[in-house]
Amino acid sequence: MTGAADSHAIATGKEPAGGRILSVLVGRTYELDLRGGADLCDGAFHLRDEPAYLEDLPYPGRIRPSLLRRDSDGFTFRYCTDLVVQGTVRAPRAVRSADVKLTCSGPDLDIRSDLVVTGDRRVERGRTGARLSEAVPFEEMPLRYDKAYGGSDDLAEERHPDLLRAEVMAALGGAVSDEMGTYSYPRNPAGKGFLVEPDGLIGLAWPNVEFADAPLSTVDLERLAQPLERWGERPYPAGFDWLPHDWFPRSAFCGLLPDTHDGRMPEAEVQLGLLRADEGRYPLDDRIHRFAQGAHPFLCRHRLRGGERLRVTSLGPDGQDLVVTVPGHRPRVHLSLFGATEREVDPVLDRVFVEGDARRLTLLWRATAAAGREHLPPDWETRCPYRINWGHG
Repeated sequence: MTGAADSHAIATGKEPAGGRILSVLVGRTYELDLRGGADLCDGAFHLRDEPAYLEDLPYPGRIRPSLLRRDSDGFTFRYCTDLVVQGTVRAPRAVRSADVKLTCSGPDLDIRSDLVVTGDRRVERGRTGARLSEAVPFEEMPLRYDKAYGGSDDLAEERHPDLLRAEVMAALGGAVSDEMGTYSYPRNPAGKGFLVEPDGLIGLAWPNVEFADAPLSTVDLERLAQPLERWGERPYPAGFDWLPHDWFPRSAFCGLLPDTHDGRMPEAEVQLGLLRADEGRYPLDDRIHRFAQGAHPFLCRHRLRGGERLRVTSLGPDGQDLVVTVPGHRPRVHLSLFGATEREVDPVLDRVFVEGDARRLTLLWRATAAAGREHLPPDWETRCPYRINWGHG
């Protein structure tokens, strides 16, 4: 299948060192076949300036956060490639659990993330204490953050209301979405299992999606409830999807740092290299570029170049593996700055976005050049023409 499937734009911003830059953004969408091939989609791909959200999910509690369906494309600098995979785990027959393994391999690249997906469970009272109920068999399970660890403790919200926040929400009106409460898990307010009040344990819905090497089912259920300020020690939400802008650690890159019990950055983010132990001391200009990384914190740590082989088990139409070979051809970007001789600017691959259910692959390339001046004239776009053609490698 062929067709005009790319879209492009030029934008201005600043590099981490502070200099003014111009970035040509080029996006392309492909249809995936069952063998992992990718064919250009008919119709134009449109660069997205604003994020799109998935709303109105059937949350049982008071807090009803939206999930990020697709992040904005317009960031002018990213340190690494965002690898994002959406989809639904499918089994040929009803099962109580399924293993989901993501691998992405290429020259000098080996990304692996293993999940365990389990049917619905709740905490129940057993003969010797709290226990997990037997999992309900399933044939389909969406890989979304509302199925991972997190959520809000409604009982704590009721017992310890934030009166000022309640007044603000009431003044804004009922149409305002309640994205995060006082007792929501900063890393994932949409999930299941986050508990502050101990007597909310029995009947608590348990997460469906866990990391295979850190299953939540091994925790001591009687010690599951912890003070709100110790949220940094809680399990990391598992998944391959976008991380919404106001969730931690992404929120920290624009200055939103939830209180912790010791006033320090959570150790998990420090160990991952996402945040510095003294992050709060640095100016926002020093952090804002990391805000552009929209993938799960485990999946935005590498630079992909095209040609990689991605495989996610159980995410195919009938439960077979979802296989993707990232196309190796890339745009050739030629740019002329303010009347200077046109030159070619090498692009980097900023985003690999796989929609398993729709069998679509979206790539976003960025070619960045120093502007050579701090302040741009109002007509800078017309004075910085660019052209794009497609090569290989």
